[in-house]
Amino acid sequence: MQAKSIVPWLIVATCLVLFVSTARAQLPDYFTDSSSKEYREVLYHLQALLPPDAVLKDNPLAYSFFITPYAQLDVRPTKFTNPEHRAEFANFNFGAIGAMYTGTPQYIKNLAAAVLCRNDDCHQDKAEHVAAFIQVADQELKLLAKSEQLSIVQQSNDQLFRINNAFFVGPSVTVYEPSAVAGFVPSAHTTQFERIEQAPSEIAQLRALSMPLRKLMASHKIAAIERHNNGALNIIVAGFADNQYGAVWKESGLTLPSKGDKNWAGFEYQELLPISAKAFYYQTN
Repeated sequence: MQAKSIVPWLIVATCLVLFVSTARAQLPDYFTDSSSKEYREVLYHLQALLPPDAVLKDNPLAYSFFITPYAQLDVRPTKFTNPEHRAEFANFNFGAIGAMYTGTPQYIKNLAAAVLCRNDDCHQDKAEHVAAFIQVADQELKLLAKSEQLSIVQQSNDQLFRINNAFFVGPSVTVYEPSAVAGFVPSAHTTQFERIEQAPSEIAQLRALSMPLRKLMASHKIAAIERHNNGALNIIVAGFADNQYGAVWKESGLTLPSKGDKNWAGFEYQELLPISAKAFYYQTN
């Protein structure tokens, strides 16, 4: 998300005002009347869940905690079919949520750039870091690649984590249904269980099922892992919006992309380093 190619931050900071208005012409092209309404509902839901004035306004670092990949504020349009639109929305949501929770565009801009490497030594260090995780997590990665129960494993800490579309907070769990048009997750459509044991078994079992992998992720500071239908795993170490770094792992048949290619989310590969026959390091921007 380079400064010269994104929507100016002061304009992004006004996006909430635009969503309250009915001026459809001012909205990005990928929004329809229905999907923009859905996104407004998401914003209202998040405001109720994490009130900006009460929780985050005086502590912008808290915002960064909740906006990491697949965390509570990282809204994803799962039904967008155009990769370019998915990437554009990632930056739009990052700015919109940032304006709502911090009110400081420069902080948001600096945060987005903080995860990016600018030299070869930095890339090499990060590649070695994620390679070390892959080595110790080999068996768990193989299980995840073949799993029919797990598709997204995200962990902020051992009491706050996401498995698929279920967000676990201490003893409770909230399950999100993707919105009808854009497929937003989180969405405004939730089912909440005060105790995990009260949830259906297919939800309740996710905590224990993911625990071995989450422990390894915590010890190596891995933000999230997503499984794709071809058996590939996207191991995200850290990032904000389309600025991310991590590794792609696949048991067999892995193909190294080229710089400038785009990943599943529509994020452009800016740097690539082979790790092994099963994995490569990447930075997207």
